[in-house]
Amino acid sequence: MDHSPYPPNNDNDSVLLDPADRPVIATADDALSAKQATVAAGYYSDEYLQYFTHAPVRMMQPIIKRGTHARVACIDRAILSFSKLYPNSTCSQIVVLGAGMDTTFFKSVTWNISSMWFEVDHAFVIQKKNRLIQKHAKELQVSIQQQENGDCLLTRTCDTTTSTKCSCIGHDLRQSPMQLFEKLMTRGFKPSVPTLFLLECVQMYLPGSYERGFRSYI
Repeated sequence: MDHSPYPPNNDNDSVLLDPADRPVIATADDALSAKQATVAAGYYSDEYLQYFTHAPVRMMQPIIKRGTHARVACIDRAILSFSKLYPNSTCSQIVVLGAGMDTTFFKSVTWNISSMWFEVDHAFVIQKKNRLIQKHAKELQVSIQQQENGDCLLTRTCDTTTSTKCSCIGHDLRQSPMQLFEKLMTRGFKPSVPTLFLLECVQMYLPGSYERGFRSYI
């Protein structure tokens, strides 16, 4: 029996997974488990996590839960501060790199944020998230439009007159920043529009040359 903590290939996955990628891809589930334990301990609330995992809550050291809560609070505050500067969806974008099973896009509906969202992660992770969103589309109150290569476009209604969209894009962040931006632009990203880039505990998995190149590119 295979007890590997890393995701196996299966018939539902069109991405051929390189075994060398598995430790990095598995961090998406690790982050999800940490958030699940933190929410269960009452540090903060997230009604959407339940739709992305059915695993039992793992025991976590208090320092892990405190750190997870701090990360979530900082990211949420950064998004809210950015959204106040650009309240109109036509003049702001939010790009989450290494998004994993992050639920912030779904939470943002209650924050009256109407920016265009882009979530980027390894194609294996995006395809898994795509399937879970399809399964729970009603509970997540989202419509989903399938795109090539396992990508998808999500639409959520904020109120009776506005909606917000999120493009989920499969991409290996170890490739050049130019390739990333080319892919983003095929999904509607506009380089001239004010954009908030979020990298939550992602840089440690990327070559130093990529991080320098990414900062130079933007």
